[in-house]
Amino acid sequence: MVEVYDPYFVQKTNDVGIIGLSSLQKMTAAMRMLAYGVATDSVDDYLRIGESTAIERLKHFVKAMVAMFSERRRFWMNRSLFLHILSIVEAYDSYFVQKTNDVGIIGLSSLQKMTATMRMLTYGVAADSVDDYLRIGESTAIERLKHFVKAVVAMFSERYLRSPNNDDISRLLAIGSNRGFPGMLGSIDSMHWKWKNCPTARKGRAPLVNYLINRNDYIMGYYLADGIYLQWATFVKTVSSSQGNKEIYFAKAQESAMTDVERASGVLQARFAIVKGSARFWKRK
Repeated sequence: MVEVYDPYFVQKTNDVGIIGLSSLQKMTAAMRMLAYGVATDSVDDYLRIGESTAIERLKHFVKAMVAMFSERRRFWMNRSLFLHILSIVEAYDSYFVQKTNDVGIIGLSSLQKMTATMRMLTYGVAADSVDDYLRIGESTAIERLKHFVKAVVAMFSERYLRSPNNDDISRLLAIGSNRGFPGMLGSIDSMHWKWKNCPTARKGRAPLVNYLINRNDYIMGYYLADGIYLQWATFVKTVSSSQGNKEIYFAKAQESAMTDVERASGVLQARFAIVKGSARFWKRK
């Protein structure tokens, strides 16, 4: 796993054909210093590794251990979740299974392929940036990203990429009610539906719910919105130029609740930096 995480441990051959230290030698030197507390220059006689090189390898090894085995790690997820997604994607699409070509050369592992994909999704890095890190070219990285996205949509859409069900709506209504807005389903600015100019497709459309305000029964939920949206029953907007204590209090409460919803949505989007440049794969058909 250290080899996969850090190519520094991969055995290399220099320009004149001399084979360098093996990954086993590099890791053995690091483990001797960690386990036995020996001095860095003591591994020279045993493994033919100089003091400065031993220190460098020890630093790389420790960084790799922290990165690979800490409970909450890279890509905004813990290791167990990362491996769970990897196993499902690998089972769905054989493209991610490690293969051996006709001359016996072992190809990239499924861990390398998914790591390259997750770096592009979470950090928003360019496709060619994973070449130095994982030895994956630009076109190959893009191809793997497309395979990964298709696999995730196919395997997880039924549970996570769906419209809210009754349990979801009940949970959202409870949250809205606790904030002083019974019947609230969220903020319209954080929904990101495919609209053009204004959401005419949502006019008068919202999940049917039951709630009580000032002894009046209502059967349609609503979304918080700012002043740019039209006057529709499904939008509850702030009061501009508030006058009187009631209007001032309502405006503050509405804007506070809407900001909290949008902030939560923003945190989720920030975990996947690629959404800031999602048009990079756009093509004219």
